[in-house]
Amino acid sequence: MRTAAHQALRIAAVIPTRDRAALTVRAVESALAQSRAPDEVIVIDDGSLDDTRQRMAAFGDAVRCISRSPGGASSARNRGVLEASAGWIAFLDSDDVWQPEHLERMDAAIAATSGAAAMYFADVEFEEDARSSWERSEFTVGPRYELHCDASWVMLARQPMMTPAVVVDRERYLACGGQAEQLACREDTHLFFKLGFSHPLCAVAGVGARVMADAGDDRLSADQVSSARRFWDYTVWLYSDLLERSPHLAAHHRAELRRRLAVAHWRLARISWLERRPASLTANAVRSVTVDHRVAMDRALARGRG
Repeated sequence: MRTAAHQALRIAAVIPTRDRAALTVRAVESALAQSRAPDEVIVIDDGSLDDTRQRMAAFGDAVRCISRSPGGASSARNRGVLEASAGWIAFLDSDDVWQPEHLERMDAAIAATSGAAAMYFADVEFEEDARSSWERSEFTVGPRYELHCDASWVMLARQPMMTPAVVVDRERYLACGGQAEQLACREDTHLFFKLGFSHPLCAVAGVGARVMADAGDDRLSADQVSSARRFWDYTVWLYSDLLERSPHLAAHHRAELRRRLAVAHWRLARISWLERRPASLTANAVRSVTVDHRVAMDRALARGRG
């Protein structure tokens, strides 16, 4: 029997998209087919030139489609959260689908823990890979769910959470600034760190979403990330920002963030060497050594052994 608090629990599905009309229909259908229906389905059409808007209109009042000028995936998700009236937000990428009982399991875990976690996340399977996200991360939980109150999960070498299978508390999402709109990749990683550093998280057993293989190019990103340099530039920003905003994080976690930042600078130095950009090579090598000199030492020793 549901308590009064559980009866008041409302979940909004937020689906950003651009020029993926047919795939977005499939994603919306997986949301509407949930054994525990979402209380809202919000599609953020991020500047589509196809018939996305018309295809969404066919769902009638079941789907609210908001069209806007292109702004990128992070900005689209943030807009969807702002538009939602529900207290909990379930994200779904337009090229992926939810498993039929995803929201039912999330609803049960939120109710059982009285909403203590800022984020609830399930496993994700991949159409083109036999290993799930949790298997890749070597991550396991008990038979139903596990509430965790420190930052160790987000600090794993591979985070076990992925956007299509997370449900976040709307207020705490907004309070931490949502997804960083200046990141064209790794915006989800950055968000998970922010929430995991400040709030409990809850892992919910079972596969929540399936990542499909027919998406093609990521049309939603306003700025395609096509080079290693840009990936590591974003990684430098990510870890620099986390270190600045988390002065009270446990010392061993801050040390690991510094190590990862030093690695990112070292990788940029290597890329600069390949690109014959000596000023960038020197600047990034110096920053790497300044942040954590052990990274350069370890790589020098590795080259010596090779």
